[in-house]
Amino acid sequence: EFRFGDNASAALSATHTPIDEADFTYSNNIEPANRSGDADPAELVQKKVTTELNIKKAMTSQEYTQLYQDLTKKALVIRHFGDTISGSTKYELRITLNNIKLLEANDDVSAGEIIAYALKYAAQYDNSDGQAIDIKLINTTSSY
Repeated sequence: EFRFGDNASAALSATHTPIDEADFTYSNNIEPANRSGDADPAELVQKKVTTELNIKKAMTSQEYTQLYQDLTKKALVIRHFGDTISGSTKYELRITLNNIKLLEANDDVSAGEIIAYALKYAAQYDNSDGQAIDIKLINTTSSY
């Protein structure tokens, strides 16, 4: 499920937006810092985390297309569900992007009223939420 909202909590409770195709890349950019003459790193230096999201979406009106092109500050929650744990609780991988920025919007195919867009987003740090990305795994293990 892909859920867009003005902030992370609004996105979590928003209606699912159907997406035709998507891929998500997360890089923690850890770089080893070696000492002179030593093969093992003395420390692992963490650089800026980067995320990238590519979405392909067919849209049927210019108004609907503008919704995705004019994102100034939007949050996105991506939810992937598995089997039921108990009751209505399911295994879940939840990725929250607190502030996504549209980098590119290319119209791949246009046929009459239907426009297929390839949209490229990046997650940016959000001061109000204090983070750029949050990844949660909900399962039967209470802690690690």
